Amino acid sequence: MTAATPAWKGYLVNSDCRWQRYGDLLDDRSPDEKDCIPPRWTWKQSYISAEQPSGLKSHEMLHPIDNDVRGYLTDGGMDAFLADHFMSILTRDPLLLTEADLKNLDPPETQLFESLYGCVWHPVRFKPPTSDRGPGWRVEFRPMETQLTDFENAAFAIFAYLVSRAITVLRLNFYIPVEKLGEAWASCQERGAAIDGRFWFRKTGWLSSSNQINPDIIRILSQHGYHYSGKEKYAQMTVNEIVNGEGTIDGFPGLLWMVRCYFEYVGVPAREQGQIAQYLNLIRDRASGTNPTPATWMREFIGSHKDYGEDSCVSETVCYDMMRAIIQLNEKMTE
Repeated sequence: MTAATPAWKGYLVNSDCRWQRYGDLLDDRSPDEKDCIPPRWTWKQSYISAEQPSGLKSHEMLHPIDNDVRGYLTDGGMDAFLADHFMSILTRDPLLLTEADLKNLDPPETQLFESLYGCVWHPVRFKPPTSDRGPGWRVEFRPMETQLTDFENAAFAIFAYLVSRAITVLRLNFYIPVEKLGEAWASCQERGAAIDGRFWFRKTGWLSSSNQINPDIIRILSQHGYHYSGKEKYAQMTVNEIVNGEGTIDGFPGLLWMVRCYFEYVGVPAREQGQIAQYLNLIRDRASGTNPTPATWMREFIGSHKDYGEDSCVSETVCYDMMRAIIQLNEKMTE
């Protein structure tokens, strides 16, 4: 939904997002390594939560295994999920490590770890504390692309936060087999994927079992039309179906529906919900296609410009006029 990279170095390309291009730029693997080692900049090939449902572990070897490194980590107190996560990163050679880094190594500090950990990039990144004085445990949600206006950036930041709170508080389970996550990651970068793409998502079974969940949650979900269906757990769905719902009694109700259930459960005042609604309305419209992605907007602007020669070349004149149009969009938002 945030796709905003339809052109690179003056040329229109047949994709809408930046992630794959960045991955290509930072891919230091040899031809032999490409068969057994994932790139540094890609989706994460394993989950770290101990609450993940059984049967989701990959049957394929998605990252190299080093039992010595894993043993050091588990001996130090890590559980198996975290040990596998860090093992897959710490077994790689660092992209940049100076002699001074090794000479000034101070075990209580985290500089060396950060240098190693910072050589791998995933769209969702687990970040331990850097020190006793710094920020605590964090999870970064990183695939979002910068939008054309501050309002859009704020809307997606708010939406990501609210969905994370709904998942945590309502104990929702959106895990899918990790191989299906990889398929979705590849297809989401294609041109027009926000409207035409279909992505693996958890269709049913997203609510924890009744013995793990507060009865008030069941009551609120039922009042909002929740209907259990024992049909297929995973399905390929459009962004509109994932965000706004499938619109059928036994279909997926949509992430925005779950955010509204979260509001009721935690008692968000109506006034605050009204303030947030303008941002969630943008998410609704972006998912449905009413509000185009920045990539679609830019592609249409370039294609309709009088100086565009239908040769994929984006001239300086076209770029300048597009930047002026983006500035005008932001000025209208602040009026």
